[in-house]
Amino acid sequence: MSNANFDTPKIQNTFIDNKIKVGIYIMPGNKNEGMLESLCLQIVEHEKEYKCIEEFFNCIPEKPKNIAKAKVQAFLSTRKNFVHSLGLAAKKGYWDFEHANLRELKKFIKNFQ
Repeated sequence: MSNANFDTPKIQNTFIDNKIKVGIYIMPGNKNEGMLESLCLQIVEHEKEYKCIEEFFNCIPEKPKNIAKAKVQAFLSTRKNFVHSLGLAAKKGYWDFEHANLRELKKFIKNFQ
């Protein structure tokens, strides 16, 4: 960002007003390790299919390189209309956007406007 002559925030969940607003948010929730897929898994971990997915990944001898991405794909394969991407799954309503784990991210996005 500094190469583009933008000031950058010094801490997470804050913004700097340049010509373009710049902010930092680290997935899945600024404090937790993981990625967007990790956040999506937190949203569905209460669903009955998730228990089966956990059991499956616990029993296979060779784990995928990226377990969160693999688990998301396994979860998406349990939906009536399979889609292969997080975005398409969002459009189909497979992620609960009212879930408590999304509050921090939603607040960040609202502050971005």
